[in-house]
Amino acid sequence: MQVFTLYDEFLSEKKIQLVSPRTLDFYHDSVYCFLRWSCQQEGFNLVEVEALQRWAKRYLLSLVERPLSPYTIHTYGRGIRTFLKWVLAEGYIAGPLTFRCPPKPDKDIRPLSLGDARGMLQALGSDATLVGLRNQVILRTFVDTGIRLSELVNMTLRDLDLAGRSIRVKGKGNKVRFVYLSLGTVKPLRVYLAQRRDLVGTAHDRVWIAQRGDPIGPSSVQSVLKRLKKRICFEGKLSPHVLRHTYAVLYLENGGDTLSLKELLGHEDLETTAEYVTFSRSQTKQLAMRYSPGRTL
Repeated sequence: MQVFTLYDEFLSEKKIQLVSPRTLDFYHDSVYCFLRWSCQQEGFNLVEVEALQRWAKRYLLSLVERPLSPYTIHTYGRGIRTFLKWVLAEGYIAGPLTFRCPPKPDKDIRPLSLGDARGMLQALGSDATLVGLRNQVILRTFVDTGIRLSELVNMTLRDLDLAGRSIRVKGKGNKVRFVYLSLGTVKPLRVYLAQRRDLVGTAHDRVWIAQRGDPIGPSSVQSVLKRLKKRICFEGKLSPHVLRHTYAVLYLENGGDTLSLKELLGHEDLETTAEYVTFSRSQTKQLAMRYSPGRTL
Protein backbone atom coordinates (compact mmCIF):
# COMPACT_ATOMS: atom_id res chain seq x y z
CA MET A 1 0.00 0.00 0.00
CA GLN A 2 1.20 3.52 -0.78
CA VAL A 3 2.39 5.41 2.31
CA PHE A 4 0.19 8.46 1.73
CA THR A 5 -2.84 6.18 1.52
CA LEU A 6 -1.81 4.81 4.91
CA TYR A 7 -1.55 8.36 6.23
CA ASP A 8 -5.08 9.14 4.99
CA GLU A 9 -6.42 6.02 6.74
CA PHE A 10 -4.59 7.02 9.92
CA LEU A 11 -6.16 10.50 9.84
CA SER A 12 -9.61 9.04 9.17
CA GLU A 13 -9.35 6.86 12.26
CA LYS A 14 -8.24 9.83 14.36
CA LYS A 15 -11.24 11.81 13.12
CA ILE A 16 -13.54 8.94 14.10
CA GLN A 17 -11.94 9.12 17.56
CA LEU A 18 -13.00 12.82 17.62
CA VAL A 19 -9.52 14.23 18.05
CA SER A 20 -9.38 18.01 17.95
CA PRO A 21 -8.50 20.04 14.82
CA ARG A 22 -5.37 21.13 16.66
CA THR A 23 -4.29 17.49 17.03
CA LEU A 24 -4.93 16.87 13.33
CA ASP A 25 -2.69 19.85 12.56
CA PHE A 26 -0.04 18.29 14.79
CA TYR A 27 -0.12 15.06 12.76
CA HIS A 28 0.25 17.10 9.57
CA ASP A 29 3.29 18.92 10.96
CA SER A 30 4.93 15.71 12.15
CA VAL A 31 3.77 12.71 10.10
CA TYR A 32 2.88 14.28 6.76
CA CYS A 33 6.04 16.39 6.72
CA PHE A 34 8.08 13.25 7.47
CA LEU A 35 6.48 11.39 4.54
CA ARG A 36 6.93 14.36 2.20
CA TRP A 37 10.61 14.63 3.21
CA SER A 38 11.08 10.90 2.61
CA CYS A 39 9.69 11.19 -0.92
CA GLN A 40 12.43 13.68 -1.72
CA GLN A 41 15.19 11.27 -0.67
CA GLU A 42 17.02 9.07 -3.14
CA GLY A 43 16.07 5.42 -2.76
CA PHE A 44 12.71 5.96 -1.06
CA ASN A 45 9.90 3.77 -2.38
CA LEU A 46 6.30 4.89 -1.81
CA VAL A 47 5.05 1.32 -1.46
CA GLU A 48 7.87 0.00 0.73
CA VAL A 49 5.99 0.33 4.01
CA GLU A 50 8.38 -1.92 5.93
CA ALA A 51 11.12 0.66 5.43
CA LEU A 52 9.21 3.45 7.19
CA GLN A 53 10.93 2.95 10.53
CA ARG A 54 14.35 3.25 8.91
CA TRP A 55 13.36 6.43 7.08
CA ALA A 56 11.84 7.85 10.24
CA LYS A 57 15.19 7.54 12.02
CA ARG A 58 16.93 9.29 9.12
CA TYR A 59 14.36 12.06 9.21
CA LEU A 60 14.91 12.68 12.92
CA LEU A 61 18.65 12.79 12.31
CA SER A 62 18.04 15.50 9.70
CA LEU A 63 16.03 17.46 12.29
CA VAL A 64 18.84 17.14 14.84
CA GLU A 65 21.25 18.59 12.29
CA ARG A 66 18.98 21.60 11.81
CA PRO A 67 18.71 24.45 14.35
CA LEU A 68 15.57 23.02 16.00
CA SER A 69 14.94 22.92 19.72
CA PRO A 70 15.10 19.55 21.51
CA TYR A 71 11.45 19.93 22.47
CA THR A 72 10.41 20.43 18.81
CA ILE A 73 12.36 17.33 17.78
CA HIS A 74 10.76 15.33 20.59
CA THR A 75 7.30 16.56 19.57
CA TYR A 76 7.75 15.57 15.92
CA GLY A 77 9.14 12.21 16.99
CA ARG A 78 6.11 11.63 19.21
CA GLY A 79 3.74 12.18 16.28
CA ILE A 80 5.72 9.88 14.00
CA ARG A 81 5.85 7.16 16.67
CA THR A 82 2.05 7.37 17.09
CA PHE A 83 1.67 6.85 13.32
CA LEU A 84 4.13 3.92 13.25
CA LYS A 85 2.42 2.24 16.22
CA TRP A 86 -0.87 2.50 14.31
CA VAL A 87 0.71 1.05 11.15
CA LEU A 88 2.06 -1.85 13.23
CA ALA A 89 -1.26 -2.43 15.02
CA GLU A 90 -3.09 -2.52 11.68
CA GLY A 91 -0.71 -5.21 10.42
CA TYR A 92 0.88 -3.19 7.63
CA ILE A 93 4.37 -3.80 9.02
CA ALA A 94 5.86 -6.60 11.08
CA GLY A 95 7.07 -5.92 14.58
CA PRO A 96 8.83 -5.10 16.71
CA LEU A 97 8.59 -1.34 16.75
CA THR A 98 12.22 -0.18 16.80
CA PHE A 99 11.64 3.54 16.32
CA ARG A 100 12.26 5.46 19.54
CA CYS A 101 11.03 8.95 20.22
CA PRO A 102 13.82 11.35 21.25
CA PRO A 103 13.87 12.08 24.98
CA LYS A 104 11.61 14.81 26.23
CA PRO A 105 13.54 17.80 27.62
CA ASP A 106 12.88 18.78 31.20
CA LYS A 107 10.16 21.41 31.52
CA ASP A 108 11.08 24.78 32.93
CA ILE A 109 8.14 24.88 35.32
CA ARG A 110 8.02 28.11 37.29
CA PRO A 111 4.72 28.25 39.16
CA LEU A 112 3.62 30.97 41.53
CA SER A 113 4.10 30.60 45.23
CA LEU A 114 1.01 30.64 47.42
CA GLY A 115 2.07 34.11 48.56
CA ASP A 116 2.26 35.32 44.94
CA ALA A 117 -1.25 34.02 44.24
CA ARG A 118 -2.65 35.71 47.34
CA GLY A 119 -0.91 38.95 46.41
CA MET A 120 -2.50 38.89 42.96
CA LEU A 121 -5.95 38.43 44.43
CA GLN A 122 -5.33 41.34 46.75
CA ALA A 123 -4.18 43.44 43.79
CA LEU A 124 -7.49 42.78 42.06
CA GLY A 125 -9.02 44.39 45.15
CA SER A 126 -12.60 44.37 46.29
CA ASP A 127 -14.02 45.60 42.98
CA ALA A 128 -17.69 44.58 43.18
CA THR A 129 -18.48 45.41 39.55
CA LEU A 130 -19.30 42.57 37.19
CA VAL A 131 -15.90 42.73 35.45
CA GLY A 132 -14.05 43.11 38.74
CA LEU A 133 -15.78 40.07 40.22
CA ARG A 134 -15.25 38.14 37.01
CA ASN A 135 -11.50 38.73 37.06
CA GLN A 136 -11.22 37.71 40.72
CA VAL A 137 -13.18 34.50 40.18
CA ILE A 138 -11.29 33.63 37.00
CA LEU A 139 -7.97 33.86 38.84
CA ARG A 140 -9.35 31.79 41.72
CA THR A 141 -10.75 29.19 39.32
CA PHE A 142 -7.41 28.75 37.56
CA VAL A 143 -5.50 28.24 40.82
CA ASP A 144 -8.32 26.20 42.39
CA THR A 145 -8.78 23.73 39.52
CA GLY A 146 -5.82 23.86 37.12
CA ILE A 147 -8.10 24.01 34.07
CA ARG A 148 -6.79 25.11 30.69
CA LEU A 149 -7.58 28.49 29.13
CA SER A 150 -9.75 26.94 26.41
CA GLU A 151 -11.65 24.95 29.03
CA LEU A 152 -12.34 28.08 31.07
CA VAL A 153 -13.60 30.33 28.26
CA ASN A 154 -15.88 27.59 26.87
CA MET A 155 -17.51 26.94 30.25
CA THR A 156 -21.32 27.12 30.27
CA LEU A 157 -23.87 27.49 33.05
CA ARG A 158 -24.87 23.87 32.53
CA ASP A 159 -21.32 22.82 33.42
CA LEU A 160 -21.59 24.35 36.90
CA ASP A 161 -22.86 22.47 39.95
CA LEU A 162 -22.44 24.95 42.76
CA ALA A 163 -24.24 22.75 45.27
CA GLY A 164 -21.74 19.97 44.56
CA ARG A 165 -18.94 22.52 44.06
CA SER A 166 -17.94 20.93 40.76
CA ILE A 167 -17.43 21.92 37.13
CA ARG A 168 -17.94 19.63 34.17
CA VAL A 169 -14.98 20.22 31.86
CA LYS A 170 -14.64 19.19 28.23
CA GLY A 171 -10.91 18.86 27.61
CA LYS A 172 -8.66 17.73 24.78
CA GLY A 173 -10.29 15.25 22.42
CA ASN A 174 -13.67 16.23 23.89
CA LYS A 175 -12.93 14.09 26.93
CA VAL A 176 -15.11 15.00 29.89
CA ARG A 177 -13.85 15.23 33.46
CA PHE A 178 -14.88 17.00 36.67
CA VAL A 179 -12.91 19.52 38.71
CA TYR A 180 -13.85 20.82 42.12
CA LEU A 181 -14.07 24.25 43.74
CA SER A 182 -13.24 25.41 47.24
CA LEU A 183 -15.73 27.49 49.20
CA GLY A 184 -13.41 30.46 48.74
CA THR A 185 -14.14 30.31 45.01
CA VAL A 186 -17.81 29.30 45.14
CA LYS A 187 -18.86 32.29 47.26
CA PRO A 188 -17.63 35.05 44.89
CA LEU A 189 -18.73 32.93 41.92
CA ARG A 190 -22.33 33.00 43.20
CA VAL A 191 -22.19 36.81 43.50
CA TYR A 192 -20.74 37.12 40.00
CA LEU A 193 -23.38 34.81 38.50
CA ALA A 194 -26.16 36.88 40.08
CA GLN A 195 -24.83 40.02 38.36
CA ARG A 196 -24.35 38.10 35.14
CA ARG A 197 -27.97 36.89 35.26
CA ASP A 198 -29.27 40.44 35.77
CA LEU A 199 -27.35 41.63 32.70
CA VAL A 200 -27.65 38.72 30.28
CA GLY A 201 -30.72 36.79 31.38
CA THR A 202 -31.05 33.78 29.08
CA ALA A 203 -29.46 35.35 25.98
CA HIS A 204 -26.67 32.75 26.08
CA ASP A 205 -25.23 30.29 28.60
CA ARG A 206 -21.51 31.11 28.55
CA VAL A 207 -20.25 31.81 32.06
CA TRP A 208 -17.64 34.50 31.46
CA ILE A 209 -18.85 37.73 29.91
CA ALA A 210 -17.69 41.27 29.14
CA GLN A 211 -19.30 44.44 30.49
CA ARG A 212 -21.94 44.47 27.73
CA GLY A 213 -22.81 40.81 28.21
CA ASP A 214 -20.95 39.22 25.30
CA PRO A 215 -18.94 36.04 25.98
CA ILE A 216 -15.22 36.64 26.33
CA GLY A 217 -12.51 34.73 24.50
CA PRO A 218 -8.95 33.63 25.32
CA SER A 219 -7.42 37.00 24.42
CA SER A 220 -9.59 38.78 27.02
CA VAL A 221 -8.35 36.51 29.79
CA GLN A 222 -4.76 36.91 28.66
CA SER A 223 -5.20 40.70 28.71
CA VAL A 224 -6.49 40.55 32.28
CA LEU A 225 -3.36 38.66 33.38
CA LYS A 226 -1.10 40.97 31.40
CA ARG A 227 -2.55 44.05 33.11
CA LEU A 228 -2.37 42.34 36.50
CA LYS A 229 1.30 41.49 35.99
CA LYS A 230 2.08 45.11 35.13
CA ARG A 231 0.08 46.44 38.09
CA ILE A 232 1.97 44.41 40.68
CA CYS A 233 5.36 44.62 38.86
CA PHE A 234 5.57 40.82 38.75
CA GLU A 235 8.87 39.79 37.13
CA GLY A 236 8.01 36.18 36.29
CA LYS A 237 5.76 34.86 33.55
CA LEU A 238 2.03 35.08 34.27
CA SER A 239 -0.27 33.07 32.01
CA PRO A 240 -3.11 30.54 32.28
CA HIS A 241 -0.56 27.76 31.83
CA VAL A 242 1.60 29.10 34.68
CA LEU A 243 -1.53 29.09 36.87
CA ARG A 244 -2.17 25.48 35.81
CA HIS A 245 1.37 24.60 36.89
CA THR A 246 0.76 26.47 40.14
CA TYR A 247 -2.33 24.40 40.90
CA ALA A 248 -0.52 21.12 40.17
CA VAL A 249 2.54 21.82 42.29
CA LEU A 250 0.58 23.22 45.24
CA TYR A 251 -1.81 20.25 45.05
CA LEU A 252 1.10 17.85 45.46
CA GLU A 253 2.80 19.92 48.15
CA ASN A 254 -0.46 19.95 50.11
CA GLY A 255 -0.47 16.14 50.14
CA GLY A 256 -2.28 15.24 46.91
CA ASP A 257 -1.23 12.18 44.90
CA THR A 258 -0.26 11.92 41.22
CA LEU A 259 -3.06 9.54 40.22
CA SER A 260 -5.84 11.88 41.31
CA LEU A 261 -3.93 14.87 39.91
CA LYS A 262 -3.70 13.11 36.54
CA GLU A 263 -7.50 12.84 36.40
CA LEU A 264 -8.06 16.41 37.60
CA LEU A 265 -5.70 17.86 34.99
CA GLY A 266 -7.02 15.66 32.19
CA HIS A 267 -3.62 14.18 31.32
CA GLU A 268 -3.40 11.21 28.95
CA ASP A 269 -0.63 9.46 30.84
CA LEU A 270 0.96 9.52 34.27
CA GLU A 271 4.37 10.46 32.86
CA THR A 272 3.17 13.98 32.13
CA THR A 273 1.83 14.41 35.65
CA ALA A 274 5.02 13.01 37.19
CA GLU A 275 6.93 16.07 35.95
CA TYR A 276 5.21 18.08 38.67
CA VAL A 277 6.39 15.62 41.32
CA THR A 278 10.00 16.36 40.41
CA PHE A 279 9.45 20.08 40.72
CA SER A 280 7.54 19.71 43.97
CA ARG A 281 10.44 17.75 45.45
CA SER A 282 12.93 20.41 44.37
CA GLN A 283 10.84 23.06 46.11
CA THR A 284 10.63 20.90 49.23
CA LYS A 285 14.41 20.47 49.18
CA GLN A 286 14.92 24.24 49.05
CA LEU A 287 12.58 24.75 51.99
CA ALA A 288 14.21 21.94 53.97
CA MET A 289 17.67 23.41 53.46
CA ARG A 290 16.46 26.88 54.40
CA TYR A 291 14.61 25.93 57.58
CA SER A 292 16.50 22.85 58.77
CA PRO A 293 17.50 23.03 62.46
CA GLY A 294 20.86 21.66 61.36
CA ARG A 295 21.83 25.13 60.16
CA THR A 296 22.01 26.35 63.74
CA LEU A 297 23.74 23.35 65.31
